Amino acid sequence: MGGDSSELNPKADEMMPVIVYYHGGGFVFMKPNVTLYDQFCRRLAGKCSAVVVSVHYRRAPEHKCPTAYNDCYAVLEWLNSEKAEAILPANVDLSRVYLAGDSAGGNIAHHVAILAAGKDLSPLTLRGLVLIQPFFGGEERTAAELQMKDPLIVSLELLDWYWKAYLPPDSNRDHPASNVFGPYSRDISNVAIPPVLVIVGGLDPLQEWQMKYVKEMVTIGKKVEVCFFEDGVHMFGQLKQIEIAEQMLIDIASFLENREE
Repeated sequence: MGGDSSELNPKADEMMPVIVYYHGGGFVFMKPNVTLYDQFCRRLAGKCSAVVVSVHYRRAPEHKCPTAYNDCYAVLEWLNSEKAEAILPANVDLSRVYLAGDSAGGNIAHHVAILAAGKDLSPLTLRGLVLIQPFFGGEERTAAELQMKDPLIVSLELLDWYWKAYLPPDSNRDHPASNVFGPYSRDISNVAIPPVLVIVGGLDPLQEWQMKYVKEMVTIGKKVEVCFFEDGVHMFGQLKQIEIAEQMLIDIASFLENREE
């Protein structure tokens, strides 16, 4: 959980939304207490005047799909528990919960929203999703994947290995966990999914998969917004030294504010 309520809002009695944050790392590595994510979640909490619950989940290759999805969905049930009540600030508003994550965490946020749809989690209500450069893929090679021979942060070979480590045995990248609008994916047109914000970087080899996600979501009638950062490498949002990382936080805060109206 990033920050305490006294740091984030001078009005201690003002109810605050909750951002459930799922870290990236290709389903394979990283933790919430890694400095990179701890600092990012604190900045996110401050910018959005929200309580951030940063989630640790079991990772591949020891724990394959759908372990991460199930672990991360369980957090929503935990939020309704007495254990959560004992830890979280008293002014947390569970009727204003957002799912967010970067890379693999963005993928997880999408799938957790699907798991939560139709379930009675009251008083918890999902108000929106924030997918930061979500890790989607497929067997097809996109132009961005092929053109970025020496990408920053991630390579095509590394991305392929992440999927091999996470997906069930004998699966390929068209598995529904990866290619959510692929040949084996379920029809989610009638699934209640809250409004979605997708962050896309122009130097991210995953960008075409992310834009395909946006296009397909709009086609089936879902509310989706896109923030495109031309100079954004994969994971640029966690690099607090660059200007566009700050702008990304501003855009996320604006998205949340619009959902509150």
